[in-house]
Amino acid sequence: MKTYTHALKLHEERLEDASKRRHQLEHMIDNKRLELLTLKADQMSARRVQDPTLVAQIEELRTKLAAYVPHAGRPMEPEPAPKNIVTLGKKTKDGKIVPALNNDATNAAE
Repeated sequence: MKTYTHALKLHEERLEDASKRRHQLEHMIDNKRLELLTLKADQMSARRVQDPTLVAQIEELRTKLAAYVPHAGRPMEPEPAPKNIVTLGKKTKDGKIVPALNNDATNAAE
């Protein structure tokens, strides 16, 4: 059972890494697109031609890039607790029940 759990954890990490790389790539593409659109707008203004759709695209990209949050900085959503599963815990002196962790060495030593 541990090997299957370990394999699932490795697969989850690979998926998270791929997601992070994809998110960074999309951000770099948006940066490059903004750079090219501003270059095109500069060239058009030099010819004294204006394109309102181009200006709208540039503003849309600027707001998108301003709202960019790196993937690593976003908090992970906690997994919902499965139903009909009993979790073990340890009762403290003040009456609270603290969940026991399987991989915590301090709980195993006690």
